[in-house]
Amino acid sequence: MKIIKYTDDRFYQLVKFLRANWAANHSIYEKALFDWQYGGPNGDVSSSRILLDDNGNMQGFLGVIQSAFTYDEIELEGAGLAIWIVNKEIKNSGAGLYLRKAVEDEFGLVYSLGVAQKILRLYVREKYIHYESIHRYVLPLDISGYRLFLTCGGCEAELTKWHSEISLSSPATPLDHINPSELAKQYASCVAPFFMLCPKKDARFWQWRYLNSVGFAYSFYSDEGGTIVFRIEDVHAPGDVTRQGLKVLRIIEIIPANGQAWNGGHSPILAETISAVVSYGRTQNCVLADFQISNTRLSNIMQTVGFKKQQNRGVTDLVQLFAPYKLVSPINIVYRLSMSKRFADISQEDTYFVKSDGDMDRPNSLL
Repeated sequence: MKIIKYTDDRFYQLVKFLRANWAANHSIYEKALFDWQYGGPNGDVSSSRILLDDNGNMQGFLGVIQSAFTYDEIELEGAGLAIWIVNKEIKNSGAGLYLRKAVEDEFGLVYSLGVAQKILRLYVREKYIHYESIHRYVLPLDISGYRLFLTCGGCEAELTKWHSEISLSSPATPLDHINPSELAKQYASCVAPFFMLCPKKDARFWQWRYLNSVGFAYSFYSDEGGTIVFRIEDVHAPGDVTRQGLKVLRIIEIIPANGQAWNGGHSPILAETISAVVSYGRTQNCVLADFQISNTRLSNIMQTVGFKKQQNRGVTDLVQLFAPYKLVSPINIVYRLSMSKRFADISQEDTYFVKSDGDMDRPNSLL
């Protein structure tokens, strides 16, 4: 067995391998999406790893999204792990760990979002830090539509009261032109300095992750309160006439104009900015809005707008996936940060990860 770095000429061999050992049909088999996701901000796909047997047959693949991070003001290269598959016939041989170790030996930070529960132990056993979930904030825009995505019933009075108390600003108008350099400056001054661990999002990052996105169309809104990255998602539930075609507003990033918003207090000006985006979602017939982030520092601001933090029961307990519509576990985080041969452990409140970091915000199936 040997491990090599992925090269473009291996793509169709890789798809054949993944079809046989993972999913018969998946969005990542679209080459444009694959090249974009694994190319990362630098457009380099070679960080992903392939496991070959002695005859040159593919036996495993570990997808790696390479991008820079800052830890305590130190810049380091991070490896976001995505698809991790080995041949079914050698699944319990340790070959998968061999693949992961090849990445760990090269990168100071190795992390993954949305790790399946059945393989979580393989990370925790190797001293990866585990956060059970990132925090999700939800808000109903249409009672009947919102109710369709609750995991249980019996919340009618509470839902009606909550919806009646939400008062939104005038709708935002999405920007026609986005300057990635300006976004990078705002992030560098009003997000990055306030966290121990966060991605480095320079102009190349914003251009790659959102403006050049393959699969989703992102929108931006900016005013004196800050900048919001968001998108409208169509619910995909074939055969389900009540849910198919409904729309939801996904807020992806919130970049305050004043970094003091991360101190946990109230910021009426930022709340107005978020409220305007939510109001725009309502004009687009979205039935709900959500936002996911690793820390809770914006909780007071989100609550001012009308959001509630999702709990695993009751009126806030919504399904995670809308396209395809599916009940899955909340997005968790694992990471291992190696500094001077020691592993750093960071409070979750001192991290900045959002839903789009890693591979959690890309199409899940070929629709």
